[in-house]
Amino acid sequence: MLLGLQRKNQELLREAFIEENSLIIDVAQCINPYALEEFYESFERVYVIEVELLYKFKKVIEQLETLIQKYALKKIIITNYKHLFDYNNKVEKEHILTHIWLRMKELSTQIQIVVGISSATQKKYAQTYCDIIR
Repeated sequence: MLLGLQRKNQELLREAFIEENSLIIDVAQCINPYALEEFYESFERVYVIEVELLYKFKKVIEQLETLIQKYALKKIIITNYKHLFDYNNKVEKEHILTHIWLRMKELSTQIQIVVGISSATQKKYAQTYCDIIR
């Protein structure tokens, strides 16, 4: 299932600790272990990949199937990505984001993927690709 959540990043991060073997793709660069201290005992069951570039985000999404199998992942959380660096090429950005969302939709048949939604662009993609938006 591909689930879009209109929540703050800290709330999204907490979602990862509910399920064992979760992956956080932190595109908002917001993870702070001290803010998640209540989940300290769960830290070893949650993997984190920090992403700052749109192009790295695409690369990580392309490698998700391997990561799902390698780490027996049960849930993937993607923080709000409205600040990803790109080269201001709107056409290229649109193509990359469409590719990312299509790939997430494909993978969501194997694993639950939760995507943070905080901008109009994210909402547009979420309305097209997500099974549920809350």
